[in-house]
Amino acid sequence: MLGYCCRQLIKLSGLFVLHVHIVATIPKAEWPPPVFCTIVALRLKPFCCRSRNMSQQMGDSHRRFLQTMMGCAVVTGREADALYRFCCEAHNTQHVPHKLDDFIKTINSKLQPLFMEIRKGMSEDSGEQCYALINTSQSDITRMSSDYADNELELFRKTIELVVGSESGKISSTDVLNSADSLTTKKMKKSETEQLLNRLVHDKWLNENQGEYTLSTRCILEMDQYIHTMYEDQVKKCQICHHIAFQCQICDNPACGIKIHNPCVARVFKEKTEPKCPTCGDFWPHEIPSETETSRRLQRSAAFPHTVLNILLLFKPVLSNITGSFHLCSLDSLNVGFEKHTSKKKE
Repeated sequence: MLGYCCRQLIKLSGLFVLHVHIVATIPKAEWPPPVFCTIVALRLKPFCCRSRNMSQQMGDSHRRFLQTMMGCAVVTGREADALYRFCCEAHNTQHVPHKLDDFIKTINSKLQPLFMEIRKGMSEDSGEQCYALINTSQSDITRMSSDYADNELELFRKTIELVVGSESGKISSTDVLNSADSLTTKKMKKSETEQLLNRLVHDKWLNENQGEYTLSTRCILEMDQYIHTMYEDQVKKCQICHHIAFQCQICDNPACGIKIHNPCVARVFKEKTEPKCPTCGDFWPHEIPSETETSRRLQRSAAFPHTVLNILLLFKPVLSNITGSFHLCSLDSLNVGFEKHTSKKKE
C-alpha cells in the first residue's frame, strides 16, 4: 500500500526518483523530515487532470508547491504565502492574493486518495499560522516505524505523555532521560536518548528551547487523532482559536478550567488592566505575555524564505551534476525570486 501511494504521489507531483546508489550517498541525518524523504525533485512532468472544474486542475504551480512541501514538511503562513506567489509567477499562473487555502484545497483533492493532506494549524510558540504535509492513513505512532526503532517509538510515546500531562506543555531533557529508564523494549543509554531527542527535533516532531521540549506543529497536526484517542480526558482546545492547547494558561475556576494559548492570551487581554476569563468571567490571575514577546517569537519563525529553500539547496549539488534535469526553474532563480518577493513585502 505504501509503495502504491508513493508511486502515485511521485506521479501526481511530477517527480522522478534518483537511483538508489545516488540516494545512498546522501547521509540520512541531512535529509529533511517528510514521510517520503527519499524522493528528490529532478524535473517537472505534465500531469493531466480530468476534472471538469478548471479551478480543481493540478497545474505546474501546484506541483511545485507540493514538491517543496514534501521537502519542508512544515512551513509558516508567511513562507506558504511567499511560496504560493512564487509558484504562480514561475509558471505563468494567475496569482490571486488571499486564495492560498483554495490553492491548497486543489492539491488536497488529489492527495486524498493517497492518504496525504496539507493541513493548516497554529504554532503554539509564536501563534503564527502554519501548514504541514501529513500522513492521514494511520492514527498511531507506528506510522513512524520505518524511520525509528521500537524502543525509540516507545520513548517518543512517553515523551508525548509527559507533555500532555504537564501544566505548561513543556518538559525538560531530564524528564525524558528518566523515562528512558522505564522502557519495556530495548533499554537506551543516556547518549542514545540525547541523540534521539536531537533527531526528533531535526525531523520536526519536537521543538527544543533552552533544554525544554515541546510538541511541534507538525506533531500536533499529524498526531491529533492519536492524542485525542489516548488522552481524551486530558486534552482540551484553546477557547479562542479552537486548536488543541498544550502551551497555554488555564482558568483557575475549577468549574471552568478553560485553556487559552499564550499568544491568544496576549491578543485577547491586550491593554486590559483587569483581564477576566471569557467564559466564566472570573479574574484572570496569570501573567499576560506581552505582544513584544509574542512578536519576537514570530520574527524568529518568520525567517522566510530560508526554510522552504533548505530542501532545494540540499539537492543543489546533486542537481548541478545532472545537465538539464531541472529545466523549468533553477534553484538560483528560485532563491532570487523569493528574495525579490521578500524585498517587496518590506517596502
